[in-house]
Amino acid sequence: MTGRIKILILFLLSLSPLFLNAQIEYRSEEELREHADELFEDGEYSKAYPLYSQLLSLHRKNPEYNYKFGACLLFADKRDKQKPLEYLEYAHEQLPDDKFPRLHYFMGLAYHQNYRFKDAIASYKIFKLLSENRDARLFAVDRKIQMCFNGIDLLSNFRDLYVLNKIEVQRSNFYLSYKNNELPGSIIKKPADFYSRQDRKAAVSDVIFFSRNYDFVLFSSYGKKGKTGKDIYIVRKNEDGSWADPTHLSPVINTPFDEDYPYLMEDGKTLYFSSDGHNTIGGYDIFVSVFDSLNNEWSEPENINFPFNTPYDDIMFVADTSGNAAYFSSTRSSVNDLIFVYKVGLERQDSVQNLARVFSSDSVNKQELMAYIRNRAELNVNASRQTFEQVVRKKKQQKREKDKQRALELQKQQEQALTKNEQGLKSEKIDSLFIAKNQIDRGIRELKNKKYGLIKIKDIKTIQLRELKDEETSGTIAPEKKENLIRKLEKEKEIAAEIISEYDENIDQLTDISSELIDKAVKLQETITTEKVNEDDSVYLAAVNLIKRADNIQPVASAKRQLILQQEQQLRQKADSILNKYNAQNEKIAKKETRLKQLEESMMRTADAERRRDLEAEVAETKQELY
Repeated sequence: MTGRIKILILFLLSLSPLFLNAQIEYRSEEELREHADELFEDGEYSKAYPLYSQLLSLHRKNPEYNYKFGACLLFADKRDKQKPLEYLEYAHEQLPDDKFPRLHYFMGLAYHQNYRFKDAIASYKIFKLLSENRDARLFAVDRKIQMCFNGIDLLSNFRDLYVLNKIEVQRSNFYLSYKNNELPGSIIKKPADFYSRQDRKAAVSDVIFFSRNYDFVLFSSYGKKGKTGKDIYIVRKNEDGSWADPTHLSPVINTPFDEDYPYLMEDGKTLYFSSDGHNTIGGYDIFVSVFDSLNNEWSEPENINFPFNTPYDDIMFVADTSGNAAYFSSTRSSVNDLIFVYKVGLERQDSVQNLARVFSSDSVNKQELMAYIRNRAELNVNASRQTFEQVVRKKKQQKREKDKQRALELQKQQEQALTKNEQGLKSEKIDSLFIAKNQIDRGIRELKNKKYGLIKIKDIKTIQLRELKDEETSGTIAPEKKENLIRKLEKEKEIAAEIISEYDENIDQLTDISSELIDKAVKLQETITTEKVNEDDSVYLAAVNLIKRADNIQPVASAKRQLILQQEQQLRQKADSILNKYNAQNEKIAKKETRLKQLEESMMRTADAERRRDLEAEVAETKQELY
């Protein structure tokens, strides 16, 4: 084209809604292409995307525009992961390999993001052969090949998630979608005091999880030199309320790559964080590590696996206060500058699948299985809160049943394997745990009885309310008095419901402690049989701490609730009195029935007519008393 040509960049809705209103004026198509190529070479793919979109709309079959548009699409719009491949594969058929070696890198990246890990490895290797070493290092192609092998390994043990919620938000403030009232702390912007000079130089804007339970904070930073990328640091609060200098958390956690978004569970030892090091599938993956207080070191971080983790950025894992669900965020299906926030259950679905067979078995329908993998990665909502709570309760019940079975097996093993001295140790330690467990179980039963009494009180209040609100049954009560009574009954009903809820919470806590005591007893037996005395002491001490926790669990009963609790106690006393009378009456009837049987047997045996008449009279009298 020649002359001053004004090109207005209009983007179709089907391409990306983010650029609908963008308008840029260029004097010529050549100027538009030069700007697009400049952005592409600088790695500004999201910015180059709308320019190549316009060029491609003018020249649909141009292979170079197809190549560069497909490459930019990988970064700008992740909703349709197969769409970039359509453009890249078309360009590959048209363009010479020696002039466009980077095309193979972007094809590898597209295969990588579509979970076609073996195809990705092949494309990455071709790129290495065709390109200069500088390019291979620039695009970290060896690292990406390793990520693909990690992906194949992790797909071999797939368990689906319960997805409770999913929303797409701006990445700049995604953390605001985490409901702080459900968390054991708050997610906040990293305070200015925590920024290093390298952080400010990189212009990062980080967030941290601030726990209510700890006098320290975990956060990410480039540190003083930034030579190992972002690392996780810990900073402790001084007695005067000021913050000490931050220290590097651990070389076990931190790698030469980036680590970010640390979150420590309420147990004080389980750390979740994101990293593009370790055995990531690609981008940031979420990892978990547990602190060993005996060795004063963190365990080797473990990838929490697909579908939590994908070839995209998966970040900011934070569990809620129930310990049953968690929030995390991911760019896996978002357009540029957006991110999805998910709420998922920590209890995974039961079935375990080897999805990695798509890379090795000729018998599977590979296209169908690959589509299944992509679908599972989308993490669409598949369970309501109520459904998931039912799953959690069922799992806990199954665990309790397994614990009982394990306890029986343990007892049998102990009888077969322990020597006399070990039997004495068992009597002092293991048996004491079972005794404590039985006491806790009795406490659970007592709480359940109290809860059932309150449920009865609540039901009575409901009936009384219904009768008060019924005009026929309450017509003689003055309106003002009636209204006061209704308010009083509704308040008492509400208080009863609150106490029932607290009893449920206490029952759940005590049930979990009872189950954990079984675990400690099992581990204690293992340490005894292997003669690990030090470990034996630590396990027993942990069990004793559990028992102390159980002793500290008490139902809340403030002054305003005493009336309801008194009514519940009176109801139980009345029920006990009725039961005692019923038992006494049954005992009296049983004695008379026994006496009647004896009289009838004596009457059948006697030959004395007078004696027989006396017995008949006594039999008749006893029957009259009974019936």
